[in-house]
Amino acid sequence: QAEDGIRDFCLSRGLGDVYKRQLQGACYECYDELRGKVKESGNAGTYEELRIRVKQFVEEYVSCLLNSYGRTGRVEAVVCPAVGSPGGKWFFEGNAADFEAVALYELGKTAVGRPYKRIVLDLTHGINFMPALTLRLAEKLAGLLLATYAELHREGVELLVYNSDPVRSPSNHVNVNRIARTRIRSILVPQDLPKKILRAREREEIRTINTRYSDSVKLTISAMVYPMPLVLSMSRIKAANSPAILEEAVKLWLNRVTVRDHKVQRRLALSPEGVYALLLSSKA
Repeated sequence: QAEDGIRDFCLSRGLGDVYKRQLQGACYECYDELRGKVKESGNAGTYEELRIRVKQFVEEYVSCLLNSYGRTGRVEAVVCPAVGSPGGKWFFEGNAADFEAVALYELGKTAVGRPYKRIVLDLTHGINFMPALTLRLAEKLAGLLLATYAELHREGVELLVYNSDPVRSPSNHVNVNRIARTRIRSILVPQDLPKKILRAREREEIRTINTRYSDSVKLTISAMVYPMPLVLSMSRIKAANSPAILEEAVKLWLNRVTVRDHKVQRRLALSPEGVYALLLSSKA
């Protein structure tokens, strides 16, 4: 949940593109200060290099904004793949589901690290499909928390969703509006488990990782759907491989992303439901 004065975030179009100064205010002052890092991102030769540079820029940019308003705090950015050409310079070719899958992979590891009682979601900024997928993502993160920490079962995980008024000038007061509040007490279990964690957009040999994925999650998720406590207990041996399989699948997905002439092509599609199934089976 951002402070009112930091709501004039001006980079929603695309983080790989450089923009001219348009208005006065902390947003643009911080952007000017870090403009060189944006140019570095735009010159990235590999997707991994692009991700690292964008992550560094966003973390330093938000830290600059916080400092401008006398605030401090830990900032950790998660870089997820776009679709199309949101900034006009870079073009991202691939499935929108990759955005949800990568976000779930990155945030899922954070979520299970401690028993968070509340998830706060700001839908003010985002490119077309992103707010909708992020809302779905929040419910899955709550499910992972409930599966990991028994002490959360009684009160559940609170989900707060916010939005703000449009910013017309830096001097305007911005209202932050709470648009939804709910308490999640049940674990979202995939009813239609995908057969594959990775799908090829071109011909690609990924049969081995998909077989290992299916073998790891099928028994656990099935036991949670019906439910079958004894089978769920027995499935833990197979599910013990889930974290390693997830890391391997994401690494393989990343290694098949190519960057050429400001065009990012993803040759593999990463299933968000498959990522969730691997995370959930490792905690069930």
